[in-house]
Parts: sequence; structure tokens; C-alpha cells
Amino acid sequence: MPHPRLEELILAAFRRADAEGRRDAAEHLMRALEALCPCLDVAPGGSALAEAYRDLAREAPAGPVDHGDGKAARRRGAGKRFH
Repeated sequence: MPHPRLEELILAAFRRADAEGRRDAAEHLMRALEALCPCLDVAPGGSALAEAYRDLAREAPAGPVDHGDGKAARRRGAGKRFH
């Protein structure tokens, strides 16, 4: 049985950290994916990095985003994820 690629293991760890609310760890794991997957293959089944970005996009707020200036703007996929 072949071993999973490093990117797949990191993606699994990213998802686990996110599920457990460990955003600090999830951010580091996302950066590891960015280092390992310089080419963003957005096709389904493409890169582990694209999968991680898709996970973030699914959880991003769809409504107005408050930028702290009193003006809420609607931005698709926007949201402070790790802060």
C-alpha cells in the first residue's frame, strides 16, 4: 500500500487543527502547504493547497463584512480566519 504524500498528511492535519479550533496551528499548516505546493491547481482533486483554500472559502462569512470604519462591505470569501 503506497504511503500518502506529505501534502495529503499536512492537509489532514490542517483540517484536524481547524476542527479542534486550533487556528494557530492551522495557520502554520497552511503555510507549509503553500511552501510545498507552489502551483495552485484548482481542479477538483488538484493540489492539497487548493483543497485547504476551498475549506476556508466554505467557512467564510457570506454576509456583510465590518471593516471597522462603520461601512459594512459585502465581499465574497472575505473574513479574518486566523486572527
